Amino acid sequence: MPGYGVFGFLLILIINLAVPLSLFKTGVFVKYYFPFIWLGFVLFVDSLVYKFRGNSLIKNDFRKFINLFAVSILFWAVFHLISGCVQLWVCGRIQGFSPVEYFILSSIVFSFVLPAIFEVSDLIGALTSFSLRTKRLSPQRLFLYLMILLGAASFIFPIFNPGFTFPLIWVSLFLIFDPINYLKGQPSIIKYMFKSEWEVPISLLISGAVCGFFWEFWNLWAYPKWSRAVPFFDFYRTFDVALGGYIFYFFFAWELFAMYHFIRFIGRSYLAAGVNFIKRRIRR
Repeated sequence: MPGYGVFGFLLILIINLAVPLSLFKTGVFVKYYFPFIWLGFVLFVDSLVYKFRGNSLIKNDFRKFINLFAVSILFWAVFHLISGCVQLWVCGRIQGFSPVEYFILSSIVFSFVLPAIFEVSDLIGALTSFSLRTKRLSPQRLFLYLMILLGAASFIFPIFNPGFTFPLIWVSLFLIFDPINYLKGQPSIIKYMFKSEWEVPISLLISGAVCGFFWEFWNLWAYPKWSRAVPFFDFYRTFDVALGGYIFYFFFAWELFAMYHFIRFIGRSYLAAGVNFIKRRIRR
């Protein structure tokens, strides 16, 4: 196992022991408990991926690994804006933080979401072999366009009536961006499913649930602390979220996957073309 994996495991162990024993009640460990614990988690999981598969993001694609943090912050801003409209989650324990401090800390915390989801998905893929095979199909363009239209409607409805339609938020962006990725020849959950390649879709589903569990578990001691408002599913609470709320973590992983590959496509094509255009203008 790479040395950074041992470091990550020790970081998780020390912090998980320190918090219940009340060893770190002031200072940097209070404010940065969540980033520390998730840093250890991501490093440890990546080292396991390397151990079982022989390659990993940190070892073989470190640039992509770093980019995941930046894109994850962008996604945090998007979901923070959405949550303000539909009140999906609220934040507690923010006394002592200025608005700027809270924004910076929240950005750091949520920067680990994409790396964690992708690392756990890679680990599941390294440990398991999904032999599920179904008939290969080719989706019609009309079907893809209807998905995009349904996604747009699912995104808009909760803004005006969040009490009944809020669950649609967790699938709306997937329905919008995944068909676009398919049409543009990018990695797509739809593509994997219709080609009868189920490893990535199933690995992501499980990864969303695993990361959701640890997110809620470590959120118990986090400062600031986030809590979820889950109407109609608020029963059998586990940690600070209703048990039914974990359902949404499954689809959240698919949503992040679709959003990430859409952003990457935009960056590689349109943004790169724009930069080259500006460079040519400057040289003239």
